[in-house]
Amino acid sequence: LVHGVIPMDEPIRIRGTVVKGFGRGSKDLGIPTANVDDASLAASLSEAVSGIYCGWVSIGASEQVYKTAVSIGFNPHFGNTHKTCEPWILHTFHEPFYGQEIRLVVCGYLRPEAGFTTLQALIDQILNDG
Repeated sequence: LVHGVIPMDEPIRIRGTVVKGFGRGSKDLGIPTANVDDASLAASLSEAVSGIYCGWVSIGASEQVYKTAVSIGFNPHFGNTHKTCEPWILHTFHEPFYGQEIRLVVCGYLRPEAGFTTLQALIDQILNDG
């Protein structure tokens, strides 16, 4: 087991399309996320507890699998009003992949969502999550 990770009894499986999000991940945080389209999330996240998770992800037709830290919830630092799923894929991609299929297996719980007093505190925590 990985220290601090709570394994999930049943992994959450998500298949959707990568869409443009709020643009905060890359621009404000320096941590790009792949936002999953809302329609694909309705069934898989309706019962999911908001929080930060870990898992595995693949993109498009590639069979390559990458580690990911995933925010599922309302991002309290930014005051979102609807639940989102934002995987931070722990890999450097050189081209955007909007419109491509994304496949996630979320298998561990890291921590609850939290508000932060500064943007830098949020960035530091996200980097620690990865």
